[in-house]
Amino acid sequence: MDLIYRQGRMFRINDDMLPQTARKMDVKNRLFVALFREFQGASVNDKYKSLSIQDRIAKLNDFAKEWLTLQGYK
Repeated sequence: MDLIYRQGRMFRINDDMLPQTARKMDVKNRLFVALFREFQGASVNDKYKSLSIQDRIAKLNDFAKEWLTLQGYK
């Protein structure tokens, strides 16, 4: 199961996959901001444009897990 998943047109965070210390609203909001900044314009970004939707979701999850680790939540 993914940490970040898509529900309709929205991206959601699976709280069950978050470490207990990262389940606060301010942490989740900062994660969403980091994800938005990294993946804004992914369809035209050379780093992501050649990837399939599934591969982009995988990259999104990898980025989120890395961000949590760097912030000290894992």
